[in-house]
Amino acid sequence: MVEEVPLTAIAVIVGTATAVISAFTIYYRKKQYEIMAKQYNLNALLEVFQLLNNETHRKARQAVYRYHRSRLDGKNPDEEEVGQEIAMVRSDFDMIGTFIRNELISKEVFLDAYWDTTLICWDALKDNIAKERELRQNQHYMANFEHLAYEARQYKEKYMPRESVEPY
Repeated sequence: MVEEVPLTAIAVIVGTATAVISAFTIYYRKKQYEIMAKQYNLNALLEVFQLLNNETHRKARQAVYRYHRSRLDGKNPDEEEVGQEIAMVRSDFDMIGTFIRNELISKEVFLDAYWDTTLICWDALKDNIAKERELRQNQHYMANFEHLAYEARQYKEKYMPRESVEPY
């Protein structure tokens, strides 16, 4: 003769099994999401590196460096001659600052590779950006670039305190 199992025992067993399966599913989904987020972050970071290593963008930064070096040497270079390059560099670093501020790319990985470039570009363009802010009557113009420069300076002070940040 088969002994009957009480309905409450069956309900407890089914409920426990459901809870265990639900916990496993939630854990698995969370891990899947974390992997996807890391992959997205890596892809975005690679796109940023590709942009900055693009020949046109490298040449734009070189033009900005030369412009800044001339100013530091007491010369009065014509800003209009490098206007396109200045706009490109400003936009690149403002976009990257936006990505970092919104945690779409890793701040640490980006700054490990580009802290010095970020600071050189900010130092070269901060007066230009101040003029643009006044002209546009918008104090938040290029605010993400400014934030990125702040983060780069913090990174430098923490990891590279003796390194010089001078345009070549």
